[in-house]
Amino acid sequence: MFSYPIVIENITTPLDMDYFWVFDLERRDFVLTKLEVLEEHTTPLLVMNIFGYSFNIPADWHILVYSEETSQIDIAEASEVCRGNFTAFVLNNKNDRHLAGHIKVLEYIPRGVIHTPALNKTQMLCHHIGPDMWVCISPTDNYNKYLKDATIGDILH
Repeated sequence: MFSYPIVIENITTPLDMDYFWVFDLERRDFVLTKLEVLEEHTTPLLVMNIFGYSFNIPADWHILVYSEETSQIDIAEASEVCRGNFTAFVLNNKNDRHLAGHIKVLEYIPRGVIHTPALNKTQMLCHHIGPDMWVCISPTDNYNKYLKDATIGDILH
């Protein structure tokens, strides 16, 4: 149910869905949340590639990453990913398995437009990277409040 990717082309075209997937930081779980408002962001963008799938993310947004050695999770600002080697926390939404998605930054776009559902400060958007996988992105960094010292086992029960 609701596991197929949705591409939001603009904020005025009606969508055929009422809910979308988020990673709820308070609950440390993936949940469906009601789609109430769409947002349009005009901002510098980074084009990231994970498993051969490219997507745009605002340069000042954040992505859920983790250490393959310790399984500890973290939230990295997208612009930081340009300066090092990061592994995205990728979830296969068909079988609830996580994957190590090495992030490559392909391009910087000084001014671009993206469309997203509105998120609250305790949510990360589950952004598809192919039909069966997603990464978690967010405009806010709530690592210290919700994920400090958390590992993959804390979110995959």
